[in-house]
Formats: sequence, structure tokens, C-alpha cells
Amino acid sequence: MSSDSIEVLAREVSTGHRALNEKARRRQSVDKKNLASQMATFVKAVSEVIGETADAAAGYCLEEVKLTAELTTEGKVILIGAEGSVTGRGAIEFTFRRKVTSLGS
Repeated sequence: MSSDSIEVLAREVSTGHRALNEKARRRQSVDKKNLASQMATFVKAVSEVIGETADAAAGYCLEEVKLTAELTTEGKVILIGAEGSVTGRGAIEFTFRRKVTSLGS
């Protein structure tokens, strides 16, 4: 692995008759600069959505938002979404908290 990349261990989804715990795994190198760019794009988009949501909260203050994302072997950061409660193994958890500003400073 080069110092310009990060290794990702991917779980391949099998359509065969393998048991779930026997999924094939493979290692893939992801370019750090690409990952940094993908992460920045993800965070910017989520921040915009949170800002719009907070503005529409009609007198309520949005204190914290937690999202879970996964890293693909292509270096993309994708939001995990599903019916019900799901957390991905090896997922990245992002916690966005409202900035606290001091009054009178």
C-alpha cells in the first residue's frame, strides 16, 4: 500500500448459495486525495441539508444530527439508508453539532 492511498476491505455481495457469514472479501486501495474530495463533497452537501432543515424548524433549535456513511472501493462516501434502523459494519459515523457562539464577544 502506498502512502498516497488507504486500503479498504470490501464485502462482496454474493447471489449464490453462500451463507451470509461466508461472503467473499477483497482489498482495494483508495487514493487519499480522491477520498478527501469525496468526503468534503459529502460533508458540504449534508451541511446544506442540515442548514435548510434547521431554518425550517419553526422556533426549535436543531442541536445534533448523526448520519452513517460507508466508503466504497471506488473511494465514494455514501449515506446508509434503509427502512428501520441499520448501521453498517465498518461504517463512518458523522456527528454534526450546532456551533455555540458566545453572546457579547
